[in-house]
Amino acid sequence: MRPWSRFTFWKIAWVGSMLLCILFFAMHANPVQAEKLQLVKPHIRPEAIIVPVSENVDVIVSIGKPVVVRGTVTNTILSIGGPVYLAPGSRSSFVLALLANVVQAPSATVSEGIVAFQPDLQLKSTLALAGFLGLGAYLAFASFTAILFSFLSAAGWVLSRWDEKISGWIGKRYIRILAIGLTVTIVPVAFGLASLLTPLLWIPTVLIAAIYGLAGLLGMVLIANKIGRIAVELTAGRLRISHSLIGALCITLAINVPLVGIVAFMVLWFLGMGTTLSVALMPNLLRSS
Repeated sequence: MRPWSRFTFWKIAWVGSMLLCILFFAMHANPVQAEKLQLVKPHIRPEAIIVPVSENVDVIVSIGKPVVVRGTVTNTILSIGGPVYLAPGSRSSFVLALLANVVQAPSATVSEGIVAFQPDLQLKSTLALAGFLGLGAYLAFASFTAILFSFLSAAGWVLSRWDEKISGWIGKRYIRILAIGLTVTIVPVAFGLASLLTPLLWIPTVLIAAIYGLAGLLGMVLIANKIGRIAVELTAGRLRISHSLIGALCITLAINVPLVGIVAFMVLWFLGMGTTLSVALMPNLLRSS
């Protein structure tokens, strides 16, 4: 028998696999590298940005990675989301760490200063709560805008057969209608303040507020139809869309403008309230339409 015949293919493959595994673990368990990492912190990840002792770096910018300085950084160290470790004997100029910690060894030198912003649990909770409240307010306003648009367009289409004379009357008395709306608003405000003093006025206050709200919405429908008729006239009838839909769209866009939208909604509400009261006091406008 030949001396090498007892070494089959599978035995050679098994021995080779074992040798490869031993070589692999030996390469990843380099005691020199482990000793170097443990000089600053034992759990530094391999993807960390490391400045060796013999190197001189101008600027370091790190996002999400740890920074280990053993040498010299002549300018700035900026780290966002990754900790900064200043090893013994290192020299740095300025360290700025956002959402991260800075660990400075006793013999590490920083010439200009260290600024670290690491929010605590209370601040994170406050920011998270503010974010959720902001998202809730946005969703609530978006729902309100969608409901308002649907109501104005649908109710405007229903009233479009009778409000042509009213629209012509509104176009000549904007200031008067606005003044009437502002004056009428004093009544529910006065009842609301008085109800804080005596519980006997709670029920009348709720009834007055409900009537005031319905009257204001009805008036906004008439104002929306007026705006839609103006848009149709300006385009010489080229718009093939219902004027009630155009008016509702214009009002929806106006109240969604930041800051200005609040003022626009208040002005439109007062105009609507004044229009409703004027029509109620002059029923001939409805009979003539």
